[in-house]
Amino acid sequence: MRSTQSIRFILLNIIVLATFACSQQPTVNASTSNPSLTKSELSQPQPTSQAEVSTSAPSASQSNPETENLLSPEQKAKLLQLPIPIIAPNFLPEGFRLVRATGEAGKYINGDDDSGYTISYQGDNNTCISVGSSRSGTRGLQKVNQVQTEFGLLDVYIDKARDNSIKNIYSFLELKGNPVLISGGSIPDSNADGGFKRCNSVSLGQYIQVLKSLTLVK
Repeated sequence: MRSTQSIRFILLNIIVLATFACSQQPTVNASTSNPSLTKSELSQPQPTSQAEVSTSAPSASQSNPETENLLSPEQKAKLLQLPIPIIAPNFLPEGFRLVRATGEAGKYINGDDDSGYTISYQGDNNTCISVGSSRSGTRGLQKVNQVQTEFGLLDVYIDKARDNSIKNIYSFLELKGNPVLISGGSIPDSNADGGFKRCNSVSLGQYIQVLKSLTLVK
């Protein structure tokens, strides 16, 4: 009986020692199992997959090419002698050419300034665009749009032909000299009676492009 108890005591001690020995085995981690990995590499986040990376660049905005106002240095110099601001477009539809640039200083009897100028361009299909001083107004015209420009928000007006097509397009600037941008009407022509001939307006879209490009001649 005593020998049996002794054997059980010995076996119990062996089990306890074996359990304690197992608990003392070192824990194997990624750095010891793979010595080539450094601590910094282990802390690196997993790379983002290519599908998750945005590679699209912002699309380039397409703008219409701009031209000069086609005024020569001599024409600019003469116009800038006038006591009023000179306005001209920086954009003209393809094929347009300068046909007139004139100005004249003057005064009313009461002493108020009466200086004025005209800059006229002609394009294909007998189209025309002019900018310059005007005594006309918006009476009888139809307002069709508003356009933001260097000179603020400008109204766009039209008058129509008998067939309901656009005959002329206008925008009036509230500046000294009362400048107006007109497409349609008439342009200088030495071969025409009175030195002028009728011309056609450009499309409303082209007109608005020209209107947006108006700037001070310097």
